[in-house]
Amino acid sequence: MKIHQKIDKWLGYTLVILMVLITLDVLWGVITRYVGGNQAAWTEELARFLLIWIGLLGTAYVSGQRKH
Repeated sequence: MKIHQKIDKWLGYTLVILMVLITLDVLWGVITRYVGGNQAAWTEELARFLLIWIGLLGTAYVSGQRKH
């Protein structure tokens, strides 16, 4: 397996993990807002950083797959 394919595979797994994390983070923010009446402050900032990384790594992944 070439290094290019290994990087693409790693990026794919990393993006799946980041998507799961951002989904759980936003869900936790919504739950704390409606159940507790006050959203956890860290959830919004974490979602912002995860979205940035998903965008950057997703661009690299799609470019490596030649699907852009």
